[in-house]
Amino acid sequence: MGGLADLVQTRSISRFGLSQVTLVFEDWVDIYRARQMVSERLQGVVPELPEGIQPGLGPVTTGLGEVHFYTLQASTPAVGAARVAQLMELKSVQDWYVKPRLLTVPGVAEVNSIGGFEKQFHVNPTSAKWRNTASTSTTSSGPWRTQTATWAAVTSSRRVSSSSSSHRPP
Repeated sequence: MGGLADLVQTRSISRFGLSQVTLVFEDWVDIYRARQMVSERLQGVVPELPEGIQPGLGPVTTGLGEVHFYTLQASTPAVGAARVAQLMELKSVQDWYVKPRLLTVPGVAEVNSIGGFEKQFHVNPTSAKWRNTASTSTTSSGPWRTQTATWAAVTSSRRVSSSSSSHRPP
């Protein structure tokens, strides 16, 4: 961002999963002109970023805007596999209860979650069970027929994953 017209100061902070660059312009610079210049510079670096990373501009704020960090913690941390399940539950509480409510507070622009284990459900059909499932519909060709699937013919597994590891309960 160096060399932008009327840029006074550049500050940055990086944490796991989040990098923030704050640009301070002269007081008299139109905020939307400054945002346009920054946006043009960002578009120039997109090809150099890792795949899947898309930079963006934050909401229009002043130096009075603040970032607040908070944590959700279990009153009694579990151990081993139970701890992983506990961390998944805390992440679910954050994503489905805390975050939506915080976003209703006037003045809160966004809520970003950092860390935690995401609960995922994977449905893995077993080919033999699908073939053995009787169906009255035979609208497709080949060995697979369009079937009215019964859930009893589907096996499921629960997989826990984070950004760096994967755990599959027995």
